[in-house]
This record gives sequence, structure tokens and C-alpha cells, in this order.
Amino acid sequence: MNQENNWFRKHRNFFWGFAVVLLTAYLVLFLFVPTQKQIEYTGTVSEYSASDETVEIPHAVTVRGTLTKRVIGHNSFYGTFYIEGVEGQDRELKLSLTREKGRWVGGYETKDGEPATAGVYEIASTQDMEDIVVALGEAGSFDAAGAHFLTLGASTRRGALEEFQGWFA
Repeated sequence: MNQENNWFRKHRNFFWGFAVVLLTAYLVLFLFVPTQKQIEYTGTVSEYSASDETVEIPHAVTVRGTLTKRVIGHNSFYGTFYIEGVEGQDRELKLSLTREKGRWVGGYETKDGEPATAGVYEIASTQDMEDIVVALGEAGSFDAAGAHFLTLGASTRRGALEEFQGWFA
């Protein structure tokens, strides 16, 4: 008689079923719904050379966009990028980047939709777009030993060079 009067015992199948439904819904949301983060960096960054320690040219840099992170699938970044004073960068570039095999890959194009072939060779960054390294140069003609580069977030030439070599050496 005591067992029949216990309300929880009588409805335990409902509670277990409800718990399974909630857990399933949480897992679906966690695995398939992406999270977005706004990225914005505006500041002055120095251009350095991997081979010439005397090169230190300041540039105004602007990076704006949306970083979309996914548990399943590739992370992506869509936004704009501008470096003042770099040949081939006379206007803002549209970035469409996807994270594949530990690197950001994708296209850089002008606002008019034309491929950008001068100025920026490649953009490398951590997964969260916090430390960004920009290798400067023409498409198809890159030499890491003598390359010029920008490192957003590095405060010294040595720190910038270490980050650059970590991505491009």
C-alpha cells in the first residue's frame, strides 16, 4: 500500500522520459547551433621584414566581421579587412574565410567582387581570430625568409617575428 501512495514512484517513467528528451534537445543545440562573435580591431600595426631588422613601417589596420564557431563543421569568418599604405590595399577587402586543418583558408576580394591578388599573400590566425598574422606579397610569389608581415597583437618585433615564423616557417 505504501508503494501505491508514492506519487513519484508511480510517475517515474514520465520523469525519466522527460529527462532523456531534455538531454537530447541540449545535445542537438550544442552540436548543431553555431555561436557567433563580433571581431573588431582598429589600430596601428608595424610592418616588419623577416630578413631585415631595420624595416618597421607603421600601418593603420582595420578588421571587422563575424566569427561563426561550430562544434560540428568548419568555423567561418566573414568581414572586411583594410591595411593603409600597402600596395594593392587601396580599398577594403571582403574576407570569406573557413577554418580547415588548423588554418584559415578562403578568398580575399574587393568590395566590387574582384579577386585581390596584390598586397596580402595570406592571413593566419588562431581559431578565435585573436592573434592575426598577415603575410604581405603577391599571390603565388611568397618567400618566408624575406617576407614582410604584420602581426596584430604583438607589441615587439621579436614577438611579431616569432608569431610569423610559427605560421609560415
